[in-house]
Amino acid sequence: MVLVLLSLTINLDIAQFSLSPEETYCEIYYSMPTKGLKFNEAGGKFTAEFPVILRITDKATKETFSETFHKTVNVSNPDEELEFSDVRLVVLGSKKRYNIRLEIENNKGEPFWAETTIVSRDWGDKFQFSDIQVSHTLLPTTEENSFVKNGYKLIPFPRRTFSKNRYLLASYCELYGLKEDSVLITYIITGRGDEIDTVFNSHYETAGDMIVIPMIANVLGYSPGTYTLKLIARGDLHVAMSSKRFSIKEIKRKATFSIPDSILEYASFINYIASSREVRELNSLTLPGKKLFLLKFWSRRDPDPDTRENEALIDFVTRVKNSDQNFSTEKRGKEGRFTDRGRIYIKYGPPDDIIRRTSELEVDPYIIWHYFDTGEWFIFMDRDMSGEYDIIYSSIDAEPTEPNWEGLILPEDRSKISGPGY
Repeated sequence: MVLVLLSLTINLDIAQFSLSPEETYCEIYYSMPTKGLKFNEAGGKFTAEFPVILRITDKATKETFSETFHKTVNVSNPDEELEFSDVRLVVLGSKKRYNIRLEIENNKGEPFWAETTIVSRDWGDKFQFSDIQVSHTLLPTTEENSFVKNGYKLIPFPRRTFSKNRYLLASYCELYGLKEDSVLITYIITGRGDEIDTVFNSHYETAGDMIVIPMIANVLGYSPGTYTLKLIARGDLHVAMSSKRFSIKEIKRKATFSIPDSILEYASFINYIASSREVRELNSLTLPGKKLFLLKFWSRRDPDPDTRENEALIDFVTRVKNSDQNFSTEKRGKEGRFTDRGRIYIKYGPPDDIIRRTSELEVDPYIIWHYFDTGEWFIFMDRDMSGEYDIIYSSIDAEPTEPNWEGLILPEDRSKISGPGY
């Protein structure tokens, strides 16, 4: 429970990580609007200095730990809608119930606070996750400060409310008690209503008894509501799960968005990015109904609803056009968007690297696509010399892969994909 006074809000969140079998490393995240602070002007800049009081009470013994630390906030305009966020690190004994309270003075000298109750984790040597820290920013870094854990910087985001300005869901957690050589991590985002679960898997090789699990997901197209991020770890003998709730804020469009008739046909080609239910619904509508459907469909994916341009739609139309232009085949009489390369291009965008093998005597002509950011690979092969390359391998489980794909390509290319670096 979070208690708030004086119409000002302190957002409070907690995440626990293993320090030892008997101790938990507790991170206390908090944020608040800067408009509630008292600023002094100097040289055109505004500075607020304020004390933060942290009280942690053992619910069983009533013993209380209290500390006061001072924070400074600098802004150029004290009336601007800004948010200050920070983290406080404490070490707690395991298997205890604590009340955690943060107190800050507002610009009138009056106190406002937030508090919550937690049960500190029991770590031992069990196969289990830490808590999940949810943020809007996750960056690899060599910095060393309170925002950094194991080479990753996460900005505290205790509100956990995403919108068009905060549409990248970043998370960090740790997995302990590893006894297998590798584990499979499944990511699931579950929503409400007719929202479809988002699921993807990643394999992690283990070199010790703990691994770090960072993740970033784009939630821009999600409907407003409350969601749950779930992580499931599966080893040979063990299963662990952790979850964290977050929400999507409704954004009201300030600019009028429309889909010109000149690109309506491209905007309607949603087969690869929509659910089967949405595709059936679109195909069952009359032309006016299709236009209304597509306006809603693409509005949910617009990264900046305040402008007339829908950048997501513009990028999508460009991908479909490029697919038709570059991958269409005369012998099979097929438009590029309906080929395997066209489908992958439309769904995942242009690859970062392309390897072409078109004149090798040992194998049929094939093309390899590699995406650097995600580490994904795709192989397409022209077996009948028609000019159309069919997919024979994908590192994404949802895309098809032939069982004998490794024997269809050259050894040097096989090592790039199946070797230790993959």
